Amino acid sequence: MGEEYDARLEVRRWDQPNFGDSQWQTVTVCDDPGVALVATNEPLVRRIEATTFWETFPARDASGHWNRSLCHGWAAAPTYFLSSQVLGITPATPGYRKIRIAPKTFHLTWASGSVPTPHGLVSVSWRNNEDGTLNIEYDASSNCEVELII
Repeated sequence: MGEEYDARLEVRRWDQPNFGDSQWQTVTVCDDPGVALVATNEPLVRRIEATTFWETFPARDASGHWNRSLCHGWAAAPTYFLSSQVLGITPATPGYRKIRIAPKTFHLTWASGSVPTPHGLVSVSWRNNEDGTLNIEYDASSNCEVELII
């Protein structure tokens, strides 16, 4: 159980100030990993009603205050990867004038979501059917060109 970790594959200087999130693009995985992605809503998240991405699940210090950042930018990376990989929404040209939609379905049966762009929301919804076909619906500004890659 668990995952393998190879420090040689880390993006250099990811832990330094001014590291650009776009540099994580180089670690974008892969073909279908052959395992199911499972969405969970852990009891701790429900119990403390988290509404931001936390650095870690913290404990309280001696004075009763949380001892970690409760709004931490790097913890939002899964949202980026779910939007750009599972939904497949990425800019095909700078500024999202041309939008590429190329979902990676892995073993999921469906996904749905939106990405804000300078031209408004781009929404994608897809479903894997039992017969092996894939239904995709999308909505984007009429000012944008959409490239659909299946």
